[in-house]
Amino acid sequence: MVHDGRRGSVQPGGSYWLGGTAGQLDAGSTLAGGTFELVGGVWSFQEGNPTAVALASFSATPQGSGVLLRWETAMEIDNVGFNLYRAPSPEGSWERLNESLIPSQAPGSVFGATYTWFDEDVEAGITYYYKLEDVEVGGGHAFHGPISVQPGGPTAVVLQVFSTNGVFGGILLVVGLAACLGGAALLRR
Repeated sequence: MVHDGRRGSVQPGGSYWLGGTAGQLDAGSTLAGGTFELVGGVWSFQEGNPTAVALASFSATPQGSGVLLRWETAMEIDNVGFNLYRAPSPEGSWERLNESLIPSQAPGSVFGATYTWFDEDVEAGITYYYKLEDVEVGGGHAFHGPISVQPGGPTAVVLQVFSTNGVFGGILLVVGLAACLGGAALLRR
């Protein structure tokens, strides 16, 4: 976990790190382990086993007939890989997209990596929600997200150039134009 003043952690046994301050929880505390994150000036706690993956970004972008998922890590200590999940709502029934673990590109590294996954099993106009799970060597895991995206229909416009290079091309253009005008004149009668 990157201790950057906006995140913190609580370890089993009660030791904590929060916004640059380390210490021990009171004896009456019930926190068993998890992470804190500063969001909008408020510290929020998420139970679970914190992992040593620092996620720099996680995004979903409509692309053609699917959704391009992209994530970047800043650090992957003890990380073995990732799983991606999709659901029809943020609370929905999460379906794992990858059949096997997406392997870490930087296992055990203090450096990160960039990953992409193309989800082609989507329909235009429907909002999809995605979560990313990082899995570490000791079995710990953490979820990131959800993020949402609504793929649209085709957005590309193809322009073709019609050239009248040479005499033959010019003659074809004149004949084609005359045929169109002749057809329009017949329809008026």
